[in-house]
Amino acid sequence: MTQTDCIEASSTVSALELTPWSQTPAQDIPQREYIDEDLNHPSPPFDINSAVNSKLAVFQGDFCNLLVDALINPTNEHLNDKNAFSKRLVERAGPQLKKDLQCDIKSCRTGEARITSGYDLLCQYVVHTVGPKYQQRYLSASESALYSSYRSSLSLMKEHNISTLAIPPLHSSRRGFPPVEGAHIALRTIRRFLEEFVQDPCVQRIVLLLDKVDLEIYSLLLPLYFPRTKAEQRRAMHGLPRDLGGKHGEPVIPERQIRIQDTPFFRTGENPPDFEDLDMSVCVGKSSFARMQHDVDNKRKYRQHEADSLTSEVSRKNRYERLLRKAKEMDFREIREANIIYRSGVDKFGRTVFIFVGRNYAPKEVSFEALCCYIIRLMDKEVAQPFVVVYLHSCTGNRNYMSYTQLREFYQTLDYRYKKNLQLMYIVHPTLWSRLSMWWFTTITTSGLSRKVRLLGGIEYLYLNISPDQLNVPQFVLDYDYSVNGARYYDFSPQPPANSDDTREENGSAPTTHRSCSTGTAACQTIL
Repeated sequence: MTQTDCIEASSTVSALELTPWSQTPAQDIPQREYIDEDLNHPSPPFDINSAVNSKLAVFQGDFCNLLVDALINPTNEHLNDKNAFSKRLVERAGPQLKKDLQCDIKSCRTGEARITSGYDLLCQYVVHTVGPKYQQRYLSASESALYSSYRSSLSLMKEHNISTLAIPPLHSSRRGFPPVEGAHIALRTIRRFLEEFVQDPCVQRIVLLLDKVDLEIYSLLLPLYFPRTKAEQRRAMHGLPRDLGGKHGEPVIPERQIRIQDTPFFRTGENPPDFEDLDMSVCVGKSSFARMQHDVDNKRKYRQHEADSLTSEVSRKNRYERLLRKAKEMDFREIREANIIYRSGVDKFGRTVFIFVGRNYAPKEVSFEALCCYIIRLMDKEVAQPFVVVYLHSCTGNRNYMSYTQLREFYQTLDYRYKKNLQLMYIVHPTLWSRLSMWWFTTITTSGLSRKVRLLGGIEYLYLNISPDQLNVPQFVLDYDYSVNGARYYDFSPQPPANSDDTREENGSAPTTHRSCSTGTAACQTIL
């Protein structure tokens, strides 16, 4: 989806004049695109519904120039959020809206929505809702609150007979909510709402208000939730998560779904006379005291296992905190100059990208503990959000290899945030030995990591998910890649380093070099 598909407007435009999603050209997706990936859904999770797709549109531009019946204002509990969208909306609406918020509504709880007049805005109503603060410890609560914000706002649309509604993303990066997870919740909630009221003539159009960053995320997810072709349906079977929520798109926690039997003790029908079916004989084999008991030591062993697990977790946490304290006192000038690991940029989903250059690390020159401390200091504040790791195995030799024992101990030292928020790990230019080693490490030593690993034969395969200007790759890696995959490229134009050695930041930077490739996106999309 390009910017022209979503009408970047500079003058007043009606919501019904926007190109509906059903008429937006679909991207060509090869049938073999996901042939090597596991299915998340055995059948397409969403039908091709032109009526639903025609009620959705995308708008990138000034929301003050959009003519809709109602506009959603993402704000805070006290209705005085200072984010750019909310601040401009309240200012354009005039002093009467401020008076309503301060004197009449006063406050709004997280997940709820309140409605006021639009006053000086082009819209008739403004719906004020409060999105959640994202906390990893309370993940289900954060997701449920975000769903509630969307659903409450959409319910007001039906309650007040609002025909056209404009919705910006209600998940805020200022509150720490991951943009991709927030987009999933938004789209599935809107999809379920439109399915429910697809025949309602009052619900005519929902407009997504997106900026440039959000547009890149939604352009990838919209075809999955609102498919227009069979190819997009097949892509949704692989690209959508297994958990798509409940009937209305709400997050579902299986542990809390308690099955309650309807009036188990008082069933309909004739009740048999008292003692009619009572067996008065004594059968010792069926008596409770005669039942075989399991090993009486099982409970003691289970409690011991729980205590051992708790002790292990406390020990791991202490090791991590010790390394973090040590890292804050160490001088990492040598490691930074070696460009072993550094923050490169962000991918098209807004996830931070870290690059590890295998050839630049020599265990005999840099101690493994010092490298671990540097990695923890570099990534500790970043791993609260989803991130991606790119490991460049180009031109590595025996002098660059780490021991499995050290890797396993370091991986076990990392806290839950690293393992939860690591979305993908790309290994570029793997050799046969590195493939076997990675299989052993991810499958046998650290089970659960293997599904996140992608083996890539060239740099060009990264360009689908990571823009070239966000991918800082050393020159020798590009030279090696060109020597191996030279026939794939139609242009090779290295650029000078963006940053000199004496101006590098502590968070790491590397020379920026780009290359265009002719392989296209079809071959690259298998790494999603």
